[in-house]
Amino acid sequence: MIRDQVIKVQSFDRGASLNVSTKDMDNILNMVTDKLIDVMFDPTKGWAKDPERVASVGQNQIPMRQERGFFGQLFAGTGNQEYVSDNQFVVKDIKDERLNRFYLNLSKSTTIKVPVYTSGNIAFLMNNLEGKERDKYFGTVNLDDPDFQMRDINVQVDGAFSEAFGEIFNFVSLNFRKAYNNGQSDVTKDVVFDRKAVEAGNVLQHVLYPRLGLQKFDWLNYEYRISWSLKGKNKSIDGQWMKANGNAIALVPPFVKKTIEVDADRGFFKEKNVMSASVRFLAIVQGEAVVQKTLVLRASDTEVTSKVALFCDPGETLGYQVTWHTKEGDKKEDIKVLDQDYLILVPRI
Repeated sequence: MIRDQVIKVQSFDRGASLNVSTKDMDNILNMVTDKLIDVMFDPTKGWAKDPERVASVGQNQIPMRQERGFFGQLFAGTGNQEYVSDNQFVVKDIKDERLNRFYLNLSKSTTIKVPVYTSGNIAFLMNNLEGKERDKYFGTVNLDDPDFQMRDINVQVDGAFSEAFGEIFNFVSLNFRKAYNNGQSDVTKDVVFDRKAVEAGNVLQHVLYPRLGLQKFDWLNYEYRISWSLKGKNKSIDGQWMKANGNAIALVPPFVKKTIEVDADRGFFKEKNVMSASVRFLAIVQGEAVVQKTLVLRASDTEVTSKVALFCDPGETLGYQVTWHTKEGDKKEDIKVLDQDYLILVPRI
């Protein structure tokens, strides 16, 4: 009987490197190891238990026992002879060889922290190199070298439109592109200003691009395109690709901004029994006439004048329409051209 049994136990412990106590895990490992040893070497019920022996000669294992003859059975009866008259042999080849091999491999690995001072090691290496060998691996680098130089482009929404940005626009986006002629890939970036960002005062962003070794002045050149998204429109106003080399880009809408001051004498409101007046301002935007803003003036207002910021296509004029609200009903006037920055309302009812 030959038995080979192998048990391999591996333990990975990082407690030393992490400065964590692992006594509980050691106790568990010892308990498991003791149990395995009992299983391997216990002669009564473990792997080392002896197998059952084979008997050399058992009962009725000798065949052909001679029976009594006729006269023997007549005078002595039946039954087995007390001995076998002829010689018989039973040959069994029994080998009782026992070889038990048990292998228990207990291994434990861990990690430790080894302090490595990188700067010190590099300095040691540099000090031990001389001449061309040192120049091969070490040198002085100018951070203003064309290979490392970066350029910062400021992108800002025009301040004249920032206050009324949310009244007409959803967002404005800028597509930036810097092309290189030295085999380098183009640098492309996108900048977006939405209504919430502009109303919160976040009207400035930055675009960075590297020089990448360009030696001539043309490394300052770049291209950009501006796209405006109008409220209530499915299509945006996409500009053409523009070439520039300055360090700032002002996002100016393709419209003309006009600020109108509206004045109304509240004394006339009381005389004419006018409770309020609503003024609709119309503008030509992208070739279409739209109602851009509605201003309501009440007889109980404390402020006499109001200001309104309007946008229209270049070269176009504005229009307005007044509706007077009285106790007798509403009276709507015709649409009139607004060609001045000051508008005074007088009830004509």
